[in-house]
Amino acid sequence: FLVWSNYLNNRIKTLNPTPSPVQSAPTLTTSEKMATNSADMTNWKTYTNAKYKYQFDYPANSSVSSEPNFQKSESIGPIGGERGYSERMWVDIQEEDPYNPKMSFPDFAFYSVQLRCTAGGGGAEVYCNKVLQQSKFSNKSGLDVYELYINSVRVREGKKGTESRIGPIFVIDISKYTKAARALVIAVSFYDPIFKDEEETMWEVVDSIRF
Repeated sequence: FLVWSNYLNNRIKTLNPTPSPVQSAPTLTTSEKMATNSADMTNWKTYTNAKYKYQFDYPANSSVSSEPNFQKSESIGPIGGERGYSERMWVDIQEEDPYNPKMSFPDFAFYSVQLRCTAGGGGAEVYCNKVLQQSKFSNKSGLDVYELYINSVRVREGKKGTESRIGPIFVIDISKYTKAARALVIAVSFYDPIFKDEEETMWEVVDSIRF
């Protein structure tokens, strides 16, 4: 884990040596957002993480799978239907950065997303180089949630290609509830735009997270 994390840290510094200014969005409460949300929460089920003790609700026709990698992921799926095939939502634990433990949480939120949106192979690479928009709100359990939209860059054979606005991606501060981790990162995709029904389901899951 430390070898891979160190590699990603060095790669992130190479790709994005200077943090970009963040454009803040107007604060939006979850009750205001949910008022326009059409996700059907009938018969939703509840998942409890045995190690970190957080819970969240998820669609009745979905299942939660453990993804045992260095990010300690869980995935929820299928969600949505507009895409035309089954998509999954990721719920990742993010531990403190051992190389920079005093990072502010807004910076830590973007760092956590960068770890996940940096990938490459076969002469192609994708990474996120800046936050386009960030806003903070509290979910119905009082957890601090940061909503991010990021700029994703694709590179092919060393040549910079397309850029895309990706989001929302949610990073939740859980440091008050567990010493073993600092954040939860919730996203459908770190590389591609998502569909409206996927976003609505993700908002409901984020709003339901609790300890």
